[in-house]
Amino acid sequence: MVAVTTGGRLAAWARRVGVPVAVVEEAPAPRAGWPQLFYTMLGSLKAAGLIQVPSSHVEESIQLLGGREKAEAEARELVEWLLSSSGHLVILAPEPYYSVAVRMRSELAENAKLAADTGQVPEIGHNMIEAWAAGGDARVLALDPGEEPWSTLLHQVVGLARPASVHVVKLRGGNMVSRIVWGTWLAGLTSVLYALRKGIDPERIRTIKAFRSVVEATTGWDALD
Repeated sequence: MVAVTTGGRLAAWARRVGVPVAVVEEAPAPRAGWPQLFYTMLGSLKAAGLIQVPSSHVEESIQLLGGREKAEAEARELVEWLLSSSGHLVILAPEPYYSVAVRMRSELAENAKLAADTGQVPEIGHNMIEAWAAGGDARVLALDPGEEPWSTLLHQVVGLARPASVHVVKLRGGNMVSRIVWGTWLAGLTSVLYALRKGIDPERIRTIKAFRSVVEATTGWDALD
């Protein structure tokens, strides 16, 4: 176990119980700090021998973060589709990249106040694809890694689901780390740009804070004992 944190109570608790602490800089908003958290976590897991990631893969993923203009352009395209399409939003991704779909769903929910479901390919072929095909009102955001057999399976599922509208996002990069980083970055950009277009404050999370207070009052989990 390693505690990756900006400090505070989590760092104090980890040191008290003998858990290693990796301190990162505080971000302007919690979700904006994902690069520091991700790369620190990646380095910690690699140092512990729990994962094997070539340094070249990590370096390529960091270089992708320099392509701000391209990322913002793709995020704007996605925002335009979200604004112009209608129907129940479903975010699909192949199994190795399902975490990106979950991240996209979470970013849209918190920043843009936009609800979505996620689906993992090929798992959704067991059940959900039947409902989507019957309803015909789903709008599908497909996250395509450009990697076989996953890309073919993804597009075949989309075709069989017969959605009302489809938007395909290419997960850029020559390896899994890079594609995950690109998709995560795009999720954040898209959610904030969507919120701004709709006149929504992406940093306002009143309902989340209200529920957090309920959890703390009910369980006492905020004490970190």
